[in-house]
Amino acid sequence: MLEAVAAQRCERAGDTAARSLSAHASCVDPPPHINGRAAFFACVIRDRTAALAYYARDSQTMLQISQSVEHGILTLALGGQLNAEGAMMLGNIVTAWQSQGGRSTIIDLHHITYVGSAGLKVLMHHASAAKAAGGHLVLAAVNDPIFQVFDVGGCARALTFAPDRDEALRMIAGQQTVVSAGC
Repeated sequence: MLEAVAAQRCERAGDTAARSLSAHASCVDPPPHINGRAAFFACVIRDRTAALAYYARDSQTMLQISQSVEHGILTLALGGQLNAEGAMMLGNIVTAWQSQGGRSTIIDLHHITYVGSAGLKVLMHHASAAKAAGGHLVLAAVNDPIFQVFDVGGCARALTFAPDRDEALRMIAGQQTVVSAGC
Protein backbone atom coordinates (compact mmCIF):
# COMPACT_ATOMS: atom_id res chain seq x y z
CA MET A 1 0.00 0.00 0.00
CA LEU A 2 2.78 2.45 0.91
CA GLU A 3 4.54 1.79 -2.38
CA ALA A 4 1.34 2.60 -4.33
CA VAL A 5 0.92 5.90 -2.47
CA ALA A 6 4.59 6.71 -3.04
CA ALA A 7 4.29 5.96 -6.76
CA GLN A 8 1.23 8.23 -7.07
CA ARG A 9 3.01 11.10 -5.36
CA CYS A 10 6.12 10.60 -7.44
CA GLU A 11 4.09 10.44 -10.67
CA ARG A 12 2.42 13.74 -9.79
CA ALA A 13 5.87 15.27 -9.66
CA GLY A 14 6.48 13.97 -13.18
CA ASP A 15 9.95 12.71 -12.35
CA THR A 16 11.11 9.38 -13.76
CA ALA A 17 13.89 9.03 -11.20
CA ALA A 18 11.44 9.66 -8.38
CA ARG A 19 9.16 6.92 -9.73
CA SER A 20 12.04 4.45 -9.77
CA LEU A 21 12.97 5.42 -6.21
CA SER A 22 9.39 4.88 -5.11
CA ALA A 23 9.79 1.16 -5.77
CA HIS A 24 12.26 1.07 -2.87
CA ALA A 25 10.94 3.76 -0.57
CA SER A 26 7.85 5.27 0.93
CA CYS A 27 7.58 9.00 0.21
CA VAL A 28 5.85 11.54 2.40
CA ASP A 29 4.36 14.93 1.54
CA PRO A 30 6.80 17.84 1.16
CA PRO A 31 7.12 20.25 4.06
CA PRO A 32 5.20 23.53 3.62
CA HIS A 33 8.34 25.67 3.21
CA ILE A 34 9.46 23.88 0.01
CA ASN A 35 8.44 25.91 -3.04
CA GLY A 36 7.30 24.65 -6.43
CA ARG A 37 10.72 24.94 -8.11
CA ALA A 38 11.85 21.57 -6.83
CA ALA A 39 9.94 18.44 -6.01
CA PHE A 40 10.94 17.20 -2.57
CA PHE A 41 10.40 13.76 -1.15
CA ALA A 42 11.55 12.67 2.29
CA CYS A 43 11.95 8.95 1.87
CA VAL A 44 12.59 6.13 4.26
CA ILE A 45 14.27 3.17 2.58
CA ARG A 46 12.84 -0.24 3.52
CA ASP A 47 15.89 -1.12 5.61
CA ARG A 48 15.01 1.90 7.80
CA THR A 49 17.94 3.99 6.60
CA ALA A 50 16.78 7.58 6.33
CA ALA A 51 17.42 9.22 2.98
CA LEU A 52 16.49 12.51 1.41
CA ALA A 53 15.86 12.57 -2.32
CA TYR A 54 15.69 15.89 -4.10
CA TYR A 55 14.65 16.25 -7.73
CA ALA A 56 14.76 19.55 -9.57
CA ARG A 57 12.82 20.55 -12.63
CA ASP A 58 15.53 23.07 -13.45
CA SER A 59 19.03 21.68 -12.86
CA GLN A 60 20.52 25.16 -12.46
CA THR A 61 18.49 25.79 -9.31
CA MET A 62 19.41 22.44 -7.81
CA LEU A 63 22.44 21.98 -5.62
CA GLN A 64 24.82 19.32 -6.91
CA ILE A 65 27.15 17.73 -4.36
CA SER A 66 30.04 15.36 -4.96
CA GLN A 67 31.90 14.03 -1.97
CA SER A 68 35.11 12.25 -1.11
CA VAL A 69 37.11 11.49 2.01
CA GLU A 70 40.84 12.07 1.87
CA HIS A 71 43.20 11.79 4.87
CA GLY A 72 40.18 11.68 7.20
CA ILE A 73 38.80 14.94 5.78
CA LEU A 74 35.42 15.14 4.07
CA THR A 75 35.62 17.14 0.84
CA LEU A 76 32.38 18.36 -0.73
CA ALA A 77 32.37 19.99 -4.16
CA LEU A 78 29.20 22.03 -4.65
CA GLY A 79 27.62 23.32 -7.82
CA GLY A 80 24.45 25.30 -8.51
CA GLN A 81 22.58 27.24 -5.85
CA LEU A 82 22.97 26.98 -2.10
CA ASN A 83 19.37 28.01 -1.42
CA ALA A 84 17.04 26.73 1.34
CA GLU A 85 16.62 23.28 -0.24
CA GLY A 86 20.33 22.97 -0.93
CA ALA A 87 21.23 24.17 2.55
CA MET A 88 19.07 21.43 4.04
CA MET A 89 20.74 18.82 1.84
CA LEU A 90 24.25 20.10 2.67
CA GLY A 91 23.41 20.31 6.36
CA ASN A 92 22.26 16.69 6.41
CA ILE A 93 25.52 15.48 4.83
CA VAL A 94 27.78 17.48 7.16
CA THR A 95 25.70 16.56 10.23
CA ALA A 96 26.00 12.88 9.33
CA TRP A 97 29.78 13.26 8.90
CA GLN A 98 30.20 15.08 12.20
CA SER A 99 27.94 12.64 14.08
CA GLN A 100 30.15 9.77 12.85
CA GLY A 101 33.18 11.47 14.38
CA GLY A 102 34.36 13.39 11.33
CA ARG A 103 36.06 16.56 12.52
CA SER A 104 37.18 18.44 9.43
CA THR A 105 35.43 19.34 6.21
CA ILE A 106 36.43 21.16 3.04
CA ILE A 107 33.62 22.67 1.00
CA ASP A 108 34.62 23.65 -2.55
CA LEU A 109 32.35 26.48 -3.73
CA HIS A 110 33.96 27.02 -7.13
CA HIS A 111 30.79 26.14 -9.07
CA ILE A 112 28.28 27.82 -6.74
CA THR A 113 26.21 30.53 -8.41
CA TYR A 114 24.10 31.65 -5.44
CA VAL A 115 24.24 31.52 -1.63
CA GLY A 116 21.14 32.43 0.36
CA SER A 117 20.73 33.15 4.05
CA ALA A 118 19.91 29.49 4.77
CA GLY A 119 23.22 28.50 3.17
CA LEU A 120 25.10 31.04 5.28
CA LYS A 121 23.40 29.74 8.43
CA VAL A 122 24.26 26.10 7.68
CA LEU A 123 27.90 26.93 6.96
CA MET A 124 28.22 29.03 10.12
CA HIS A 125 26.60 26.33 12.25
CA HIS A 126 28.83 23.55 10.95
CA ALA A 127 31.98 25.68 11.16
CA SER A 128 31.18 26.26 14.82
CA ALA A 129 30.44 22.54 15.38
CA ALA A 130 33.72 21.55 13.70
CA LYS A 131 35.67 24.01 15.83
CA ALA A 132 34.00 22.71 19.01
CA ALA A 133 35.05 19.16 18.03
CA GLY A 134 38.64 20.26 17.48
CA GLY A 135 38.34 20.25 13.70
CA HIS A 136 37.93 22.74 10.89
CA LEU A 137 35.50 23.68 8.15
CA VAL A 138 37.32 25.37 5.26
CA LEU A 139 35.61 26.95 2.25
CA ALA A 140 37.72 26.56 -0.89
CA ALA A 141 37.75 28.25 -4.30
CA VAL A 142 35.16 30.90 -3.45
CA ASN A 143 34.70 33.32 -6.35
CA ASP A 144 34.45 37.09 -5.76
CA PRO A 145 30.65 37.52 -6.13
CA ILE A 146 30.01 34.67 -3.68
CA PHE A 147 32.65 35.96 -1.26
CA GLN A 148 30.82 39.30 -1.26
CA VAL A 149 27.71 37.48 0.02
CA PHE A 150 29.76 36.18 2.97
CA ASP A 151 31.28 39.61 3.53
CA VAL A 152 28.00 41.56 3.40
CA GLY A 153 26.31 38.88 5.52
CA GLY A 154 28.95 39.40 8.22
CA CYS A 155 30.20 35.83 7.96
CA ALA A 156 33.53 36.31 6.18
CA ARG A 157 35.44 36.97 9.42
CA ALA A 158 33.95 33.90 11.13
CA LEU A 159 34.72 31.40 8.37
CA THR A 160 37.98 30.02 7.00
CA PHE A 161 38.74 30.39 3.30
CA ALA A 162 41.36 28.80 1.05
CA PRO A 163 42.12 29.58 -2.61
CA ASP A 164 41.70 25.91 -3.65
CA ARG A 165 41.18 22.38 -2.30
CA ASP A 166 44.89 21.57 -2.09
CA GLU A 167 45.57 24.63 0.04
CA ALA A 168 42.58 23.79 2.23
CA LEU A 169 44.02 20.29 2.79
CA ARG A 170 47.40 21.80 3.73
CA MET A 171 45.72 24.24 6.12
CA ILE A 172 43.81 21.47 7.91
CA ALA A 173 46.79 19.10 7.94
CA GLY A 174 48.70 21.73 9.89
CA GLN A 175 51.21 22.68 7.23
CA GLN A 176 49.87 26.20 7.57
CA THR A 177 48.02 27.90 10.41
CA VAL A 178 44.25 28.02 9.95
CA VAL A 179 43.11 31.57 10.64
CA SER A 180 39.51 32.16 11.59
CA ALA A 181 38.46 35.28 13.43
CA GLY A 182 35.08 35.61 15.12
CA CYS A 183 32.41 38.15 14.19
